[in-house]
Amino acid sequence: GILSHVGGHMQACGFSFPCDIEVSTLLQRLAVTAEQELKGVELMPTIGIDAELKLQDINWNLVETLVKFEPYGEGNRRPVFMVRNAEIAACDLVGQSQNHLRCLLRDDMGNSFRFIGFNFGNRAGEFGIKSRIDVAFEVDVNEWNGRRDIQCKMVDVREETSDK
Repeated sequence: GILSHVGGHMQACGFSFPCDIEVSTLLQRLAVTAEQELKGVELMPTIGIDAELKLQDINWNLVETLVKFEPYGEGNRRPVFMVRNAEIAACDLVGQSQNHLRCLLRDDMGNSFRFIGFNFGNRAGEFGIKSRIDVAFEVDVNEWNGRRDIQCKMVDVREETSDK
């Protein structure tokens, strides 16, 4: 009733409302509608995990397989993986503003791999060396100074849980 036009693509939620309606009225109506429509709905953010991996599974064969699914974008999101119960062997802040978190993770079999959390610098104090974590991540390739490395980009991280 209050919106005069809605539209846009799936990632946009464009709308218009008459200029004689105050924004506060729109916000009030949206709040009432949300309360009615979302009653009893759990609004906890979730991350879709496509597969659980072991550190030993992160290799160039995996990267080559992922390349076959490109290009990623709307309707074809980049896969998100998870490694459970990894030990933080080393961790530091990187980047000009020290706002990125770089961690070396190790498993119980001695495998290790470096992960980068872009803009995760504010979470550096959450976990210490030898902490056990579960990490959700994307696999990519980092090319810099003529060198190619597999790059695991953190999507999220939490203290290790036992719900395996």
